[in-house]
Amino acid sequence: MFAGFSTAEPWLPVASDYLTINVDSEKGDNESYLNKYKELIKLRNNIAFVSGEFKVVHVDTQVLSYVRNHGDEYFLVVINFSDKIWDRDLEKLSGLGTVVYDTQSKLAGEGKVDVNKLKLNVGQAVIVKNGDEKWHFS
Repeated sequence: MFAGFSTAEPWLPVASDYLTINVDSEKGDNESYLNKYKELIKLRNNIAFVSGEFKVVHVDTQVLSYVRNHGDEYFLVVINFSDKIWDRDLEKLSGLGTVVYDTQSKLAGEGKVDVNKLKLNVGQAVIVKNGDEKWHFS
């Protein structure tokens, strides 16, 4: 009922394409908005995001990047807000990590990445976790 999102009548009408874009079709698609939001909610519940420290790493007209950490667990969030590919260094941070979230699923699960060598496509966002690696801030 109501494209599988609710049993209560929504305050907005259901979209005309609800027969093809609905919860059942989104569940099976790892790239769907439903599954991307589920991934983010799972990360958001991590103590580093709930009550950890916050440190801005880089801000310019294209990209915002920051670190959230609790103890030795660090997460780097990098978001490309621009309409251009971003391929620059994060000058205040170095080390290796694992991509645990990627809006475009190009980097997730690719093993260790250099946090200072990330290349983001237009509108792409990634979250990198340090794991056992020590990150260095300048």
